[in-house]
Amino acid sequence: NVSKTQATVDCSFTSLFDVEEYGICYSATNPEPTADNNPVKHTNGGKSGDIHELITGLASGQTYYIRAYARSQSGIGYSNVQQITTAGRKPGQDDNGEPNL
Repeated sequence: NVSKTQATVDCSFTSLFDVEEYGICYSATNPEPTADNNPVKHTNGGKSGDIHELITGLASGQTYYIRAYARSQSGIGYSNVQQITTAGRKPGQDDNGEPNL
């Protein structure tokens, strides 16, 4: 579910080790976002779990790269990257012109 300024992300994870931190990360500029890029994170995930997140504050008409991650004692694992584009259009140069007074 993607609108002009938000997107819903649903996924799950499975690990051989207890997950210390998990969540999603996203970027408008990095086609392979990492846990350092706008993470929406949770802690103490066990060995499996579901992720349901609402990302807000996105720009209209912008493409974003999103993926899930899970961090355990063996390191950090990432899902495949998913690309979304928010609805609407990017603001143009003339969208906020000078008012005529």
